[in-house]
Amino acid sequence: ANMGLGSAPTGSVQPLPFSFVNPPGRIASFFGRLNYGYDDRYLATFNLRSDRSTKFAPSNGNLVFPSGSFAWRFSKEKFAENCNTEMVDLDPCDLNDKNELFTMLQKHIEYTGSMVAKFILDDLDNQLQHFIKVFPKDYKKVLLQKAAGIKQDA
Repeated sequence: ANMGLGSAPTGSVQPLPFSFVNPPGRIASFFGRLNYGYDDRYLATFNLRSDRSTKFAPSNGNLVFPSGSFAWRFSKEKFAENCNTEMVDLDPCDLNDKNELFTMLQKHIEYTGSMVAKFILDDLDNQLQHFIKVFPKDYKKVLLQKAAGIKQDA
């Protein structure tokens, strides 16, 4: 017979092998992250994920998913030191400012769902000490004269 030749006799059709058992899907994933911070104020993060799976088409090979982010910690800035105090006053917030901040924070939460704004709004009496009103001196002078009823020079 034809046992050692490795092929079916001429003219015969050999059925293809089949199985009802699906081989298990396999996946290999790798993840890396690089963090960088400068002066505890400027922060950067870079992420890289690579996946290979038996579920992917062989032409796709490894799929790579990069991502990154940058952040600036404004709270670490020495704001008052960088202001030109010859032109502006740095005033604490008063009751009118508190009411204005309250309205602005409410709108911000409504539009963005910001958890930071919600935190500030929920604790506004305490958080108000962290706000500074930057007030141009010439503008302040005009407002004070207007309030006192003094006519402005044209």
